[in-house]
Amino acid sequence: PELSGVLYIDGHVKIYYGNQTKMPKRYVSRLRLCMSGSTDYWVNDKLGQPFFVVNKVINSGMIETIKTEILPRLDSDVPSQPTGYELTENPLLYRYMLVFDRECYSPDFFYELWSERIAVCTYNKNVADSWAKEEFLSYTEILPTGEKQQIQLAERGVLLQNKTSNKKIWAREIRKLSESGHQTSIITTNYLLSILMIGVYMFARWSQENFFKYMMENFGIDTLVS
Repeated sequence: PELSGVLYIDGHVKIYYGNQTKMPKRYVSRLRLCMSGSTDYWVNDKLGQPFFVVNKVINSGMIETIKTEILPRLDSDVPSQPTGYELTENPLLYRYMLVFDRECYSPDFFYELWSERIAVCTYNKNVADSWAKEEFLSYTEILPTGEKQQIQLAERGVLLQNKTSNKKIWAREIRKLSESGHQTSIITTNYLLSILMIGVYMFARWSQENFFKYMMENFGIDTLVS
């Protein structure tokens, strides 16, 4: 239940090398080129294991795909979700949590998801300030390999709102301080998980990247569409 309650969502562009179909072009970040292809939106658990995939030839964007094609399936398929009574009794309780990158950063989207009691965890956008080093505390992070690692974290509350929208939502901003002094900012509407577990789940996104790498090298997912 813990694994299925945390879902990673990311898009992977499958490049089209054929000439029988006129495929729309899209930006391929790993090649830094605009090429013909389709986009797969993968849903994985925190270990990188695939849950399901949605293929989009005409790409309306990740947020729209999540709303129209991913959430309906998660609502019915994610096990061990709290009951309506439990959600009513605990206003901070969530049904499951989505973890994604900055492409889905949108206070309005966070507001809409939380209205359905779905928590989010993502990287913050346009961070210009720095927090005082005195705010950071040392935590021990246990990696999926079992290895222990020290991590410096700090937390503040933040009110999120788009300038053109009246929708407001309080979120947690959690920052990781690296040895170089760089601060990585995380935004989450998960109000129950500890600061350490939010950091663990956010930085475990590498598991999904490893899944893409493995599928490209061993199963040719970039060439199957051709």
